[in-house]
Amino acid sequence: MSTPDIPILRRGAVASTNDLLKELLREGRREPLFLAAEEQTAGRGQFARSWLSHQGKGLYLSYLFFPEREKVEGLTKAAAVILSRFLKGYGADVSIKIPNDLMAGGRKIAGILTESVFRGEDCLGVVIGIGLNLFYERRELEEAGIPGTSLCLETDQPFSYEEILLGLTEALKQLNTITAEEISLEYPADA
Repeated sequence: MSTPDIPILRRGAVASTNDLLKELLREGRREPLFLAAEEQTAGRGQFARSWLSHQGKGLYLSYLFFPEREKVEGLTKAAAVILSRFLKGYGADVSIKIPNDLMAGGRKIAGILTESVFRGEDCLGVVIGIGLNLFYERRELEEAGIPGTSLCLETDQPFSYEEILLGLTEALKQLNTITAEEISLEYPADA
C-alpha cells in the first residue's frame, strides 16, 4: 500500500532507512519515496548516536524528496512541527526539543535525522528519517538505559502500526507546503 503518488517501500530489517534511501539517490533515484523498516540494526540519530530500533516496537521511516533549495535549511524544524501535530492528534502531550527531538513527559518519544546528498555543489535530494517509539513498554526502555517513552504509554487511544505509517506518510507531504510562518509559531525559539 502507498499514499497517493508517493510509494512506500517496505523492508524487514535494514541497517538504516536513511542510508538505504541515500544509496538509491546516489544510484539515480529522482522520484520521492518513503521507506519503512520493521527494524534497524544500525539506526542512528544526530551526531551518529544510536537509535533503539527493535522489531515491532517503533516506526522507522525515511522520506526521500526534492525540496526547493531555499527550504532545505529549515526541513528539520518543519518535520518536527509536522510530527508534533501528528502525535498531538493521538492525544500525546508532546513538545519539540531543539533541534530534532520530540518529548512527552520529559522523555524522548521521537527523533528526526535530516541528511542532504550533494554531488559537488548540487543537492541531489534530501532524506528525512524519523524514529518514533510506538509500542515500547517502560521496562524495555529502562533496561536499555534510555530515558524514552512511546506512543502507547502516552495515550489511551488505540492505534495500529499501519495506521500510524499511512497517517504519518500523508502528514509528511506537508513538507512541500508548510510555511515559514507556521514553523516559527510552533517551533521553539532558540535559547
